[in-house]
Amino acid sequence: MASSTTDNVLLAFAAIVFALYLVWKLRPAMGVDDALELRRRADNTLASSLGELPSDAARVAMLCDEGEKLALSVGRRRRAAILFARAMRLAPTDVVVVERATKALIKKPRLVEALLWKRLAQAPGGVAERPVIEATLAALALAYGKMPRRGMRQRAVQHLLASYKQS
Repeated sequence: MASSTTDNVLLAFAAIVFALYLVWKLRPAMGVDDALELRRRADNTLASSLGELPSDAARVAMLCDEGEKLALSVGRRRRAAILFARAMRLAPTDVVVVERATKALIKKPRLVEALLWKRLAQAPGGVAERPVIEATLAALALAYGKMPRRGMRQRAVQHLLASYKQS
């Protein structure tokens, strides 16, 4: 008799988990995800206003401003990193973009790490990009300083930055 009681409890638990799964999957159809719709509208508004701007410098400034706003929002830091990456592609020699991105996203150092390594991977390494590469390496060292157990990477990036400045 004890085994049937255990079986009934397990069956009830499985039914509750399944019901919760269904509610989670059907939440957009039930109108629960209005916040998601608001985010989509905001993204669409940003995209249309970016298209109306006359120059790349204005687009970079707007992308950085929006990225800083999104970095303060809960659950929007990844989107902020995407906006900063777009700004870095539009202005590959602008040190200010790297600094603003690092300052805005430093609470998530792994996100900063991924963003800055992508930036370094895209840098051709010409004379015009030298200050940006130095700023990116310095920001990487800062991000590694915020991560526990990443001291070795921080020292390696600092050594790389020092040797890059000497050359």
